[in-house]
Amino acid sequence: MDRLDGSIGEDRLLDAWDSGREDASLAGRVGALLALAGSHEGIATLPLGAANATLLDLRIALFGPHLVCLVDCPVCSATLELEFSAADIRSAAPAEFPDELTIAAAGERARFRLPTWEDIAALAFAPVAGDADESPGDRLLRRCLIELEHEGEREIAVNGAAPAAELAAAIAATMEDADPLAELRLAVTCSDCNQSFEARLDLSEFLWTEVDARARALLEEVHVLALAYGWHEADILALTPGRRQAYLEIAINA
Repeated sequence: MDRLDGSIGEDRLLDAWDSGREDASLAGRVGALLALAGSHEGIATLPLGAANATLLDLRIALFGPHLVCLVDCPVCSATLELEFSAADIRSAAPAEFPDELTIAAAGERARFRLPTWEDIAALAFAPVAGDADESPGDRLLRRCLIELEHEGEREIAVNGAAPAAELAAAIAATMEDADPLAELRLAVTCSDCNQSFEARLDLSEFLWTEVDARARALLEEVHVLALAYGWHEADILALTPGRRQAYLEIAINA
């Protein structure tokens, strides 16, 4: 993780890091990462899987396809190190994401869209309306409803209408089929207790942690070389990694 792909300059990484620190909300940081990836679509229009596919492409460009993360076994609490390929996960993304979907069940018909990062961010900070026992998944589903039809009567859904349980389950299954990268889950078998389970990977948090660490390391390098030689940040970042490292070794050992 010590060098960047030539297509994404270190100055751009620092700009994205600045933007994500200024707006530390989920939407702000994801937006900063998507901007770094060159995505010109607004965050509100990107389904979760499309955003995750873009973030996986960015991760591969910045730090390579090999990922390592830690998870805790839910049975024995052992900490496990997982190694996997971002490219393998990325390959599950569909070629296109539908703008709208329609499904019928239990005498009802629903028209809905796929969830976006804006939906996730909104639900994270919005007060719970209606049933306090409603699950986050049900709240998300209601946000994505466009129209409900029951016995020929149509109702425009504006974050309030709730479908019957059977229809809600069908909507959730259809969303998962249409957007398999909406939630990244890894199949894990614990090496200590042999228990199999699924671990959720929060890609935006994982990648932001890596970008944050790289940005801080870059600032340390700029600080050392600026003090030693009086160079400006842009001049230091323009150096090749090898030449910069050589100057750092000279400055540190002087």
